[in-house]
Amino acid sequence: MREYIDSCVAERGTLVGANSPAHDDLFEVLESSPPLTSEAKEHFHSDVAKLLYLAKRTRKDILLAVSHLCSRVSIPTENDLAKLNRVIGYLGRSRELRTEFKRGEDVNLTAYVDASFGTHSDGTSRTGTVIMLAGAAIGAWTNKQKIVTKSSTEAELVALSDGLPPVLWAREFMLSQGYAMAATPIAQDNQGVLAILDKGRHSKQRTRHMNIRYFFIRDRVRSGEVLLHYTATSDMVADVLTKPTNGIQFKKLRGLLLGIACY
Repeated sequence: MREYIDSCVAERGTLVGANSPAHDDLFEVLESSPPLTSEAKEHFHSDVAKLLYLAKRTRKDILLAVSHLCSRVSIPTENDLAKLNRVIGYLGRSRELRTEFKRGEDVNLTAYVDASFGTHSDGTSRTGTVIMLAGAAIGAWTNKQKIVTKSSTEAELVALSDGLPPVLWAREFMLSQGYAMAATPIAQDNQGVLAILDKGRHSKQRTRHMNIRYFFIRDRVRSGEVLLHYTATSDMVADVLTKPTNGIQFKKLRGLLLGIACY
């Protein structure tokens, strides 16, 4: 989608190229920032929609920033516009990047599910889910969790509960195409969550909605559909979809996400 990226960049003119799509303040909403004019607001909405199309197809490395900007299209401010310009500037600097799938790889799914605890101003956490096939991501999702959790462990349980459905759907799709599928491995970087799910020790103080999520995950593990395993945070591909990442770590996770050796 090189030509598509060129058109998105050209519409905004010359922007300073950034090394990543977002700065650490991505989720901060400045109430003091002036709102955009009606014309600028329409242009902002159009550009975000274009970037979402790109992010869902070949450039999943911008998905986190675009997802946040989607939540701002109804009331965009000058600060939001600056964040949009950073994404477009990043695309201008990295327009050659693409998603690469490896020919000859085994047709087996692997998934990564991660959460960033309390990352939003209202106390909610964020979930990132990535499904890999043939060396690159075929699906990626990032979303703000709908409930406020009391610990990183609870946030990870919510992430696993929310991330499992697309993994199970992809698995069933592959089975329907005639592929024999072993248990789909799901990477998790919170050893406390793995211990709870492995030993079956869930707190009696948890509310009913947390217990339902816990037992949903346990049921899928026991049925042999999925297999949870530990992965270090430095190799957790979904981490790049839960919070802004920069520097060497961003380049590493971007390379894993897109299936390219660019770090």
